[in-house]
Amino acid sequence: MLDRVADKVLTGIGEHPLSRLIATGIPPHIVLANEIAQLRIDMESKHALVVARIEALPENLKQSLLDNFRVDGVVPITASQIEAKLQSMMAGMMELLRNQQVEYEASLSRLMGSAENGHQGLTQDVPNSQFLQFYWRGRFHPVPEDFRFPTLECSSSML
Repeated sequence: MLDRVADKVLTGIGEHPLSRLIATGIPPHIVLANEIAQLRIDMESKHALVVARIEALPENLKQSLLDNFRVDGVVPITASQIEAKLQSMMAGMMELLRNQQVEYEASLSRLMGSAENGHQGLTQDVPNSQFLQFYWRGRFHPVPEDFRFPTLECSSSML
């Protein structure tokens, strides 16, 4: 029986020339498993690089378009440029409000100082003031704090 199948069995030392099989004593599925494991390690190491390139692709494309294409009279802007402009405008407005607040507090302290010195908060030295104003109880008034309407009855005024 062995004689009948002997010509079907390929034997040799090292590598057989017809089958190109290498006699290592290690089953081929182990070699394949090791190669697959190595491929997996290589893919995982390249994963971060691929993700970084994919994330950078829109910015690179935008930059390439901006560098190579111009439409006469039109400059494309991005949302980040609009946000930066709005932030700078907000900062400018906040600075203007702070300056106005400082001016207001300085005027208020000047008025409070004159009120404490017995001047009833008279505001003749305030620029752009057409009328006298008096400061008392935390507000400006057109009359001094001690102002009282005259008490007059109609019957006595007819005399």
